[in-house]
Amino acid sequence: MVHGAAASSLGFLDLARQLGQLRHVVALDLPGHGRSEPLSDDAPAQLLGAYRDATGNLCAAMGFSRAILLGHSMGAAIVQLGAQAWPDKVAGLVLLGAGARMPVHSATPELLRTRPEEFPALITRAGYSPETPRSIPARWSPGLPACAPELGARDFEACALFDSRPFAAELALPTLVIGGADDVLISPRRTAELVSLLPRCEHVTLARSGHFPFHERQDEVVRAIAQWLGSVP
Repeated sequence: MVHGAAASSLGFLDLARQLGQLRHVVALDLPGHGRSEPLSDDAPAQLLGAYRDATGNLCAAMGFSRAILLGHSMGAAIVQLGAQAWPDKVAGLVLLGAGARMPVHSATPELLRTRPEEFPALITRAGYSPETPRSIPARWSPGLPACAPELGARDFEACALFDSRPFAAELALPTLVIGGADDVLISPRRTAELVSLLPRCEHVTLARSGHFPFHERQDEVVRAIAQWLGSVP
């Protein structure tokens, strides 16, 4: 399980517990996030590739010959890169809040660099559906960014550079894409663009959900993943 920009594995806490009843689940902190040591070079142009390699190195260190990679937002970009790099080692993909492109408003990295204390409020406001009970973002948004603010800014700048359109059609492995109908960060239109490119893709759009469907509609996300797992050899 690979988290999004400026986040950490803690965001997957509840989802990992539920999926852990079905499969062996590992949620990592990417370098410089949560409790992981930072990279020596975290320039935006190289960042997603470095995160991809860190994910692959962890899988190798744990002895996984093949793995299903689940990614949220920036994490969804990272696992797409992983499937491209190691097609024989990735059994399937679960992509949450995902797109083939990830446009980022320039105000987001600027906010992280200048007023990081306001970042949780931004995520609460923009990341969740207006129909989501406010108790849900109130639980998950505090503590963000889960990395140095400068690294969080570079995370978002790296996302803005991502584009899987040149290779997405080559990802011929079982893929489940789950998005929120009310997602304003990666819009349903952006998600649909990615789905149209993936050759073996199942697509679920959840009503009354924004960019964090695994927080907002967790039971439905778990059911969709559990059903999809039966199609993964």
